[in-house]
Amino acid sequence: MLAIVVATAVLGLMVAGRRVSVPKVGLFGLAGLAAVLAIAFADALRPATQQTHLGKFWEQLQSGDAVGVVTRKFGAMLASLGYWQFTVVTVAALVFLYAVEHRGGALARTYDHSPGTRPALCSVLTLPCWAC
Repeated sequence: MLAIVVATAVLGLMVAGRRVSVPKVGLFGLAGLAAVLAIAFADALRPATQQTHLGKFWEQLQSGDAVGVVTRKFGAMLASLGYWQFTVVTVAALVFLYAVEHRGGALARTYDHSPGTRPALCSVLTLPCWAC
């Protein structure tokens, strides 16, 4: 959810013709975090048998046990980088897409023909950076 909020914000800023900056992206990241916490709180209000993992996470935040969950999830995310073949291919693909996007060339004609293509591509390229 964090990645989707940030990517949608990047798309909205670019379509509106506004400048995308690191502080703005950071603020949208905080907005995504607030949205996740609000959903977790609302889910925690349901009966325990109907709660999702977000509601249980909210309860762990309240009891102080959330550090273990966050540490475990972060470790799992880092462990996924251990599959170096996939990591190399993913990083290479992202670098290639960023290079193509910034270089223009064949995409310049597409951007001229369809102005929404560049913001959409930049928004999609934002997702992997925030999906962690």
